Amino acid sequence: MGYLNTLSIFCSIPSGRALRTGFLIVLTVAPLSGCLGRGVDDTLSLDAVTTQSIGQQAPRLATDEEAVARAVAAADMADRPDGPFPWANPDTGTTGVISSLQPTQEPIGECRAFTTSLHRYDGIALFNGKSCKAETGEWRLSDFAPAS
Repeated sequence: MGYLNTLSIFCSIPSGRALRTGFLIVLTVAPLSGCLGRGVDDTLSLDAVTTQSIGQQAPRLATDEEAVARAVAAADMADRPDGPFPWANPDTGTTGVISSLQPTQEPIGECRAFTTSLHRYDGIALFNGKSCKAETGEWRLSDFAPAS
Protein backbone atom coordinates (compact mmCIF):
# COMPACT_ATOMS: atom_id res chain seq x y z
CA MET A 1 0.00 0.00 0.00
CA GLY A 2 1.57 3.28 -1.07
CA TYR A 3 1.86 6.55 0.79
CA LEU A 4 -0.99 8.18 -1.15
CA ASN A 5 -3.36 5.23 -0.59
CA THR A 6 -2.62 5.32 3.16
CA LEU A 7 -3.16 9.06 3.20
CA SER A 8 -6.50 8.81 1.35
CA ILE A 9 -7.78 6.15 3.77
CA PHE A 10 -7.00 8.23 6.85
CA CYS A 11 -8.21 11.46 5.32
CA SER A 12 -11.62 9.86 4.95
CA ILE A 13 -11.84 8.99 8.67
CA PRO A 14 -14.73 11.04 10.06
CA SER A 15 -13.16 11.50 13.54
CA GLY A 16 -11.97 15.00 12.99
CA ARG A 17 -9.46 17.34 11.55
CA ALA A 18 -7.05 17.05 14.50
CA LEU A 19 -6.63 13.31 13.97
CA ARG A 20 -5.89 13.78 10.27
CA THR A 21 -3.38 16.57 10.98
CA GLY A 22 -1.63 14.46 13.62
CA PHE A 23 -1.43 11.52 11.27
CA LEU A 24 0.05 13.70 8.51
CA ILE A 25 2.72 14.94 10.92
CA VAL A 26 3.55 11.35 11.93
CA LEU A 27 3.80 10.32 8.26
CA THR A 28 6.12 13.26 7.56
CA VAL A 29 8.37 12.85 10.60
CA ALA A 30 8.47 9.03 10.82
CA PRO A 31 10.82 8.51 7.85
CA LEU A 32 13.29 10.94 9.45
CA SER A 33 13.37 9.11 12.77
CA GLY A 34 15.93 6.64 11.46
CA CYS A 35 18.36 9.49 10.85
CA LEU A 36 17.61 11.31 14.09
CA GLY A 37 17.49 8.27 16.35
CA ARG A 38 21.02 7.05 15.61
CA GLY A 39 22.78 9.64 17.70
CA VAL A 40 26.31 10.70 16.78
CA ASP A 41 27.42 9.98 13.23
CA ASP A 42 30.09 7.24 13.35
CA THR A 43 31.65 8.32 10.05
CA LEU A 44 33.27 11.29 11.80
CA SER A 45 34.88 9.27 14.61
CA LEU A 46 38.56 8.38 14.68
CA ASP A 47 39.77 4.90 13.90
CA ALA A 48 41.04 3.22 17.06
CA VAL A 49 43.53 1.00 15.23
CA THR A 50 47.11 1.55 16.37
CA THR A 51 49.75 1.29 13.70
CA GLN A 52 53.44 0.62 13.96
CA SER A 53 56.11 3.14 13.16
CA ILE A 54 57.50 3.20 9.66
CA GLY A 55 60.46 0.87 9.34
CA GLN A 56 63.36 1.29 7.00
CA GLN A 57 62.90 3.64 4.13
CA ALA A 58 63.06 2.35 0.60
CA PRO A 59 66.61 2.30 -0.70
CA ARG A 60 67.61 5.41 -2.60
CA LEU A 61 68.07 4.87 -6.31
CA ALA A 62 71.58 5.45 -7.57
CA THR A 63 71.95 8.30 -10.03
CA ASP A 64 73.64 7.83 -13.37
CA GLU A 65 76.45 10.08 -12.17
CA GLU A 66 77.10 7.73 -9.24
CA ALA A 67 77.14 4.75 -11.60
CA VAL A 68 79.68 6.49 -13.83
CA ALA A 69 81.82 7.39 -10.80
CA ARG A 70 81.81 3.74 -9.70
CA ALA A 71 82.80 2.62 -13.20
CA VAL A 72 85.63 5.16 -13.37
CA ALA A 73 86.90 4.01 -9.96
CA ALA A 74 86.65 0.32 -10.90
CA ALA A 75 88.32 0.69 -14.30
CA ASP A 76 91.50 -1.39 -14.42
CA MET A 77 93.74 0.89 -16.44
CA ALA A 78 96.72 -1.47 -16.06
CA ASP A 79 94.83 -4.31 -17.74
CA ARG A 80 93.10 -2.20 -20.43
CA PRO A 81 94.71 1.25 -20.62
CA ASP A 82 92.70 2.25 -23.69
CA GLY A 83 89.33 0.87 -22.52
CA PRO A 84 86.53 0.59 -23.33
CA PHE A 85 84.92 0.38 -19.90
CA PRO A 86 81.17 -0.44 -20.00
CA TRP A 87 78.90 0.48 -17.12
CA ALA A 88 75.23 0.19 -16.25
CA ASN A 89 72.80 1.64 -13.73
CA PRO A 90 70.15 -1.00 -12.97
CA ASP A 91 68.11 1.54 -10.96
CA THR A 92 67.46 3.78 -13.97
CA GLY A 93 68.15 1.42 -16.88
CA THR A 94 70.85 3.73 -18.23
CA THR A 95 73.98 2.18 -19.70
CA GLY A 96 77.12 3.57 -21.24
CA VAL A 97 80.71 3.04 -22.29
CA ILE A 98 83.69 5.00 -21.02
CA SER A 99 85.67 5.41 -24.21
CA SER A 100 88.48 7.63 -22.97
CA LEU A 101 90.03 7.49 -19.51
CA GLN A 102 93.14 9.55 -18.75
CA PRO A 103 94.83 9.66 -15.33
CA THR A 104 95.77 13.17 -14.19
CA GLN A 105 97.44 14.60 -11.13
CA GLU A 106 95.57 17.54 -9.62
CA PRO A 107 96.28 19.66 -6.53
CA ILE A 108 93.57 17.67 -4.72
CA GLY A 109 95.19 14.36 -5.66
CA GLU A 110 94.79 11.59 -8.20
CA CYS A 111 92.07 12.19 -10.81
CA ARG A 112 90.80 10.56 -13.99
CA ALA A 113 89.42 12.55 -16.89
CA PHE A 114 86.95 10.60 -19.04
CA THR A 115 84.47 10.62 -21.88
CA THR A 116 81.42 8.38 -21.63
CA SER A 117 78.23 7.72 -23.52
CA LEU A 118 74.85 7.62 -21.79
CA HIS A 119 72.26 5.33 -23.39
CA ARG A 120 68.89 6.28 -21.91
CA TYR A 121 65.26 5.86 -22.89
CA ASP A 122 65.29 9.34 -24.45
CA GLY A 123 68.41 8.87 -26.58
CA ILE A 124 72.18 8.64 -26.50
CA ALA A 125 74.40 11.46 -25.27
CA LEU A 126 78.12 11.97 -24.84
CA PHE A 127 79.49 13.38 -21.56
CA ASN A 128 82.91 14.56 -20.36
CA GLY A 129 83.86 14.36 -16.74
CA LYS A 130 86.50 14.09 -14.10
CA SER A 131 86.54 11.91 -11.02
CA CYS A 132 89.04 12.43 -8.20
CA LYS A 133 90.07 10.24 -5.32
CA ALA A 134 89.13 11.73 -1.94
CA GLU A 135 91.21 11.40 1.22
CA THR A 136 88.91 8.55 2.26
CA GLY A 137 89.88 6.62 -0.88
CA GLU A 138 86.44 7.07 -2.44
CA TRP A 139 86.24 8.37 -6.01
CA ARG A 140 83.94 11.38 -6.50
CA LEU A 141 82.86 13.21 -9.61
CA SER A 142 84.25 16.72 -9.70
CA ASP A 143 83.00 17.44 -13.22
CA PHE A 144 80.27 15.85 -15.34
CA ALA A 145 78.68 17.70 -18.27
CA PRO A 146 77.48 17.06 -21.83
CA ALA A 147 80.30 17.10 -24.36
CA SER A 148 80.31 20.19 -26.51
